[in-house]
Order: sequence, then C-alpha cells, then structure tokens
Amino acid sequence: MYTAPRMAPPAEEVEARLDVLRQAGAGVGHHPGTAAGSEAATQLGLEALQRAIRLKQRIHMNVVDSLGNASMEVVVPLSVSGGRVRVFDPAKDTERVLSVHRIIDIEAAEELRQ
Repeated sequence: MYTAPRMAPPAEEVEARLDVLRQAGAGVGHHPGTAAGSEAATQLGLEALQRAIRLKQRIHMNVVDSLGNASMEVVVPLSVSGGRVRVFDPAKDTERVLSVHRIIDIEAAEELRQ
C-alpha cells in the first residue's frame, strides 16, 4: 500500500491542534467517558502502559515525531520511567526509547483485546 508523503504543518498549527486535544482530554490513553482533564487521561495512559508491560502485551501506539507527523506503531512496551518509555519493535527487531509526551494514544493490539 502506497501513502503519498505529507509535508509537516507549521509548528504553530501543530501547537494549536495539540492545545485543542489537551482541552478535550484526548491525551495519552484517552478513553470515552473519562474526565476531561489531560492529567486523568495521562494517568490512564500510564496505567495502560504499565499493564501492557506486566502482561508483555503488544500495543498499538499513535506517536508524533518532532515534525508533528503522527504514525501508528505496534510495539511491546518494556519499561516506563522519567517521562520515557522503552519499547521493543517486533517489525524492526529493535528496542528504542520514546518520550511519553510524543504518544497520542495507545490501545491493546487487536488480538489481545478483551
């Protein structure tokens, strides 16, 4: 499947979009029906990450790069500490570290949902 390359929007536009998402409570691990505060959403996201780490579950993680481009990745989280998440990427057979603030949303991979 081919996806045409996209140009990153200006930094001001990215910040404006992020502000809207933060105000709507759509931070890390956003779930319908949760409190609108981004703190509550972030806490739910961290709890979901910690659960996936305990169960060694593969998750879908929507991540924003430094240019504001979002991409969905399937990874296995290994640890979370100090605002960073260490993950294993089975597609690339590599480990890497991501900043928590770059994660828009996470959910269990399809085959592991209950």
